[in-house]
Amino acid sequence: RKVMQDILPGVRPGLIVVDMSTISPIAAREIAADMEAVGIEFLDVPVSGSEVDAMAGTLSIMVGGKRDVFDKVRPVLAGMGQTVVHLGASGAGQAAKAAKLTEINAECQKAAAALAKDYPDSEVQSWPQQVKEAMALSADPQADAPLLTAIATARGLPVAELASRVLGKMN
Repeated sequence: RKVMQDILPGVRPGLIVVDMSTISPIAAREIAADMEAVGIEFLDVPVSGSEVDAMAGTLSIMVGGKRDVFDKVRPVLAGMGQTVVHLGASGAGQAAKAAKLTEINAECQKAAAALAKDYPDSEVQSWPQQVKEAMALSADPQADAPLLTAIATARGLPVAELASRVLGKMN
């Protein structure tokens, strides 16, 4: 929110601010209200996908904000995303992203449990690509993966080893 407040003196009424960061729905609504107070339109536009998806223009883009403002920027967003969806008022894009992350988190927990429960390889291989990407990220020792850290600690394994084992079953 501070960054958005810092740009206010340098913008003029009528501009559209498209925020593609991942922030809370409450923060998105507050920023939208701050912007609207000075005549600036605001859309919260978090995305879902990988770096490869971004380069290919196949991101999933979730948009919160006024419909008429969305309609104005939709052509630009369509160049970045295969799926571009207006979900409602300010904050709706962020709420959808939070729901998506919750779903991915649950799938990652299921994937990590595969190590202990020995799911058949055919079932593990059918899990969503996003789980594979999340597990690959978790195999990076620099990654912040609290859920996998907790599971790995409970099993007495380094996080990277847990993630690598599960990834091995997924491929």
